[in-house]
Amino acid sequence: MRRARVFGCERMRTEQILLKIPENLLKKIDEFVLREGYASRQEFIREAIRERIRSTARVELVEEEIHARRRRISAEKLQFTPTSPVQPPEG
Repeated sequence: MRRARVFGCERMRTEQILLKIPENLLKKIDEFVLREGYASRQEFIREAIRERIRSTARVELVEEEIHARRRRISAEKLQFTPTSPVQPPEG
């Protein structure tokens, strides 16, 4: 990630992109900007992208943990050997 210094502060460099958004979605964005106090549409969209990235990363971590637990349980099952044969219940 490239960074630039602006007035003694470190800041990430940005690139401008063209983004086409349907009118109905843009209206929703404008509602969020006004209601949530964002300075601009641009600020809202950047924050939405950051949140999506964080959310995806959290899901990936949970999925990795689930797979790790499944592997550990499978390994434990393979290592388990009963010390005596199972006796049927009396009755």
